[in-house]
Amino acid sequence: MKCLGKAMVVLLVLVGYGISAQVPQRIAYQAVLRNADGTVMANQQVELQVLLHKTTATGDVVYSETHTKTTTSQGLVAFEIGAGTVNAGTFSGISWSDPIFLELKVRKQDQQSFTDLGTSQIVAVPYAFLAEKSLNASNGISSLGAVGNTVFSNGVEWAPTARVSVLDSTVIVSPGGGHDPDKPIFAVTNSQGQVVMAVYETGVRFNVEGSSGKGAKGGFAVGGLTNGKAPAPTYFQLEPSYAQFLFDQTNLTKGAKGGFAVGGLTNGKGDTLTYMTIHPDSTRFFIDDSPVVKGAKGGFAVGGLTNGKSGTNVYMSLLPDSIRFAFDDSNTKGAKGGFAVGGLTNAKSSNPNFFEVTPDSTYIVNTMVSYSDMVVAGNVTTNVGMPEPPVADVDGNTYRTVKIGTQVWMAENLKTTKYSDGVPINPSHFYKFTTPDSTTVFGNYYLDSAVTVSGKNVCPDGWHVPTQAEWETMFAFVSGADWTLNSANLGKKIIEPYREVLAGIFNWIPDQGVLFATNETGFTARGGGSTFWDMFYWMPPYTGSNAYFWVSTGGTIEIVSIDNYTGSVSITEGSSGSAYSVRCVKN
Repeated sequence: MKCLGKAMVVLLVLVGYGISAQVPQRIAYQAVLRNADGTVMANQQVELQVLLHKTTATGDVVYSETHTKTTTSQGLVAFEIGAGTVNAGTFSGISWSDPIFLELKVRKQDQQSFTDLGTSQIVAVPYAFLAEKSLNASNGISSLGAVGNTVFSNGVEWAPTARVSVLDSTVIVSPGGGHDPDKPIFAVTNSQGQVVMAVYETGVRFNVEGSSGKGAKGGFAVGGLTNGKAPAPTYFQLEPSYAQFLFDQTNLTKGAKGGFAVGGLTNGKGDTLTYMTIHPDSTRFFIDDSPVVKGAKGGFAVGGLTNGKSGTNVYMSLLPDSIRFAFDDSNTKGAKGGFAVGGLTNAKSSNPNFFEVTPDSTYIVNTMVSYSDMVVAGNVTTNVGMPEPPVADVDGNTYRTVKIGTQVWMAENLKTTKYSDGVPINPSHFYKFTTPDSTTVFGNYYLDSAVTVSGKNVCPDGWHVPTQAEWETMFAFVSGADWTLNSANLGKKIIEPYREVLAGIFNWIPDQGVLFATNETGFTARGGGSTFWDMFYWMPPYTGSNAYFWVSTGGTIEIVSIDNYTGSVSITEGSSGSAYSVRCVKN
């Protein structure tokens, strides 16, 4: 048995601070242990001894404890200082105002003595500084004031005030005596000192930047709370580029009182005229349908401004004699321009579009019936997104599959830890999430040593890692032979739209490339990202921003890359030492 040599130790985060005078209660600690020959100490029971020295690395031991742990397959061991078997001192009795040095020792099962892994100083964090400061008696507060008072700095000391009070479960903000009614009681300003929101004695005012910049960040919204984990709904939103009203359409009651209306006055004694109403169960625009006069001025239109001297652009017009939708038919990233007819679902998923027209495609989600001739100038493509029987790997993981053209693809990322012949893959040649749920969503990540160099098949028997030609065959089937000219259109059809796949685990970071995805092929690309071996341990993958899949080559490292911002797809050169996701195609 080889002796334990030096070990790479990685300190993580200090956790578990109390609000009382006792500052740290526990310290979370993780380390990766290695043998003298550099290999990780995988799945071995070890005894760890922690010694805390006062003032210097060789000072008096103020506290000592022991932990018995078993390393993971990557040699990782985790424990909490303050929760072990105490050898000397008390954790609560440590004076954290003095410098404290941590010494760590380790011993294998078959060893008689401990091996010293080194000593390093524990550096205080802001919470600890704050807690230490709280031990002072007065903190410079002049007096406590009345019940519910808060304290503020008057430039000399901390003084109590009733202008911001906390009473029971209510926080009250009120003006001081002799308050000028033209000045706000409460205000929010931007970095330029301009008032964005202010509460006055007579009302509330929101100020919105008039120029429309990138992202239209300036604006105003009125929303509501939900009982679930989903974001709060926005009922009214005003941005420099648009205004939007939304309201709850559940629990429709007789009369549909909730809604929004635009009306006008009449010259007579009758009621006002209503030109537009929006209710939970209907939206109506009222148009004078008397004989159309020249120009058909009566009606409804949605338009936009142009940069030239010509008139505005009309995107939708509803007139007594016609209905017309118009949009920019230039192929831009994300294909935002278009027209859609959708419906609501009872689930948490996005509302489906039953009919959608975009600059590059027209989608009809339902059976289409024609009682007259249908004329098709181009080809009719079938076999897109047809489910196929699932396939299992040697570990017993089952994968959904989908037929795209003449090919059958996995609709999930590979999760196996063995080659198709049952031989285990070297643990240092692939990365596996520590949480099973993350592995379920994103699969495992494999180095080229496992995918191409090994000469073995990581895919299930009868399947293989796709070549560049096989990837391009699928891409051309989905988006045409010139898919590279508008790869965002291809990406839209193979990307799974942004959603919460499992509790707290999202498939993408929401951006325009994935928010407009349709996944009509069923390929279901998720933003797994990539990772790499940092000489001693795996770097956790940054999930959500990109998706990368291996391309089988004769020796070079090539990958398929999908970007969540643009939704674009490309076949590009990968990085040696990086680990990527694997999608398998049927032989």
